Amino acid sequence: PAEGNPLGHWEPASLVELNNQFLDENGSRWDDWRRLDITLSPARLEDFNAAISEALRSSYDQHPLFVLKDHRICRFIPFYQAIFTRAGITPFYVLPYRNPKEVAQSLEARDGMPIRYGQLLWARHVLDAEQATRGAQRAFATYDELLDDPVTCLEGIAAKLGTTWPRPARTAETAMLEFLKPDHRNFRT
Repeated sequence: PAEGNPLGHWEPASLVELNNQFLDENGSRWDDWRRLDITLSPARLEDFNAAISEALRSSYDQHPLFVLKDHRICRFIPFYQAIFTRAGITPFYVLPYRNPKEVAQSLEARDGMPIRYGQLLWARHVLDAEQATRGAQRAFATYDELLDDPVTCLEGIAAKLGTTWPRPARTAETAMLEFLKPDHRNFRT
């Protein structure tokens, strides 16, 4: 749980910390709208590779299918892809899409970020994620689709990715509807 999101962001804390550090050491931050240039030495990149690999192992090693959510990763997907390849992980990318005005309003309310800056930041994250996942197994889903009909949204994602969920979306519908409540949405455009 955090200010502005009482249900939490569902991002693994150990990876968020490493991802923030990775951005910082490359002269960037989560809220930098500029293109990320990775400038670290090969030795330092290997340090991050080892640390992120260990964090993935400790968090997900027992699970054949897992969700890794952290918006920072879209800034350096090729780096993560190399880690996945070395670990024998085949990623499926789900690219969520939310109206940029809503995202900017949320960032303004939570962080005091100017609307236009928030829109630039949205564009950077979305465009980096789209470009870096071209040719990979991926699916797009809108925030509206997820909130309006989570079962159909998740069934559509599974179909696009050519996979099945361990628990069918229909059997999880009640739990999803209890969690995904429209009143948790602060802005709608």
